[in-house]
Amino acid sequence: MEGVLDAAVISDDTGRICFVNSEAERLFGWLRADLIGKTIEVLVPEIQRAGHVALRQGQIHSPHFRPMDTRVVPARRRDGSQFDLQVSIGRATIDGQILVISIARDVTAAHRREREAWDQIKRLQVLNLVNQAGARCEDLQGLATAVMFELDANELTQYAAMGVVTDDRANVRLLARSRILPGETDAHFHRLPGRTSRDVWQMAALGADAVLAGQEVAVPDMQNSTLPGLQGLATLGLRSCVFVPCGRPDHVQAVICFARKEPGPFPAVDREFFRALSYQFWVAADHIRLAEAQRRVDAAAAHDRQSSAHRERLAVLGSMAAGVVHDIHNAITPVLCLAELELGADQALDPNMRDVLEQMRISARDVVQVATRMRSLVKRGELAASRMPIELNAVV
Repeated sequence: MEGVLDAAVISDDTGRICFVNSEAERLFGWLRADLIGKTIEVLVPEIQRAGHVALRQGQIHSPHFRPMDTRVVPARRRDGSQFDLQVSIGRATIDGQILVISIARDVTAAHRREREAWDQIKRLQVLNLVNQAGARCEDLQGLATAVMFELDANELTQYAAMGVVTDDRANVRLLARSRILPGETDAHFHRLPGRTSRDVWQMAALGADAVLAGQEVAVPDMQNSTLPGLQGLATLGLRSCVFVPCGRPDHVQAVICFARKEPGPFPAVDREFFRALSYQFWVAADHIRLAEAQRRVDAAAAHDRQSSAHRERLAVLGSMAAGVVHDIHNAITPVLCLAELELGADQALDPNMRDVLEQMRISARDVVQVATRMRSLVKRGELAASRMPIELNAVV
């Protein structure tokens, strides 16, 4: 077993170690002489030792004992540090004594690489989803909510919040948060005087007013800060944070705050992701603004089309009205002329006939006045809509 490349540990039916190879010494940090004679639980994290003893005692003498498939379990080094251990366990009987043989290797680095690769895939997925959200969302509020939801769903941050810069360019109006931490209230974010409907970060109070000038601001330990805004975040169990601007360096339009429970600077890969996310957010925001501008242009064009159709309908009505006026004149003129001719004659008329003719003349004149007013309205509309001066000599 000494020549095995992986760590080899052999224990008896009582769980006491009777052999370890040199790789096991290196892996667990124990000298061989110190480890032999101790129970196998010395290599198990303390919180799991009681359960491991019960499992070992129930399995070692069982007639249904089966060699354990390769699996990953937590292990403990002599200095107390824990790591991921890939282990295979088998049982052998030598000279009537039951021995348990464990072959193990440290897979912490491999698991870390897998997690990093998977986290990178999730980061790329989030960036892609943010880009797609720019085509689905109708405003910055919806976009910010979508971004925070994706960060929370993919567990890429412990805490994040996003806000848009206020008109006075001094503060940031909160748009969305990735999650609400236990005990979090609006009091943890300062409000501007007179603003009660929406949380507002006072960037100076948070110590991140430089972010409004386009600078990325990192706070490695908020517990040591004297700024009330950061102290409010620290009471939620957060220790470090970073503020990332969104937009052009000379014209910051939004701010994203990322925070976590561990003190110290954020890893470089996280900082790169934060910058990429802020850029992608602002690209999507530009898409929303362009779409909104396009909707306004389309609405104005639709209004113009409706106005043009309305003018066309009025022009048709005007033409119809002109024809009606002409027909009225043709019909009423003979009546009016006949009434005036009879009334102007010197012959004596019956009083009743004279009254009838006078009433006919009055009514006919009223009709002519109404038709004249209609014609004047039609002529004004025609002049406003289609008439223009022309050179008669050129026409003749």
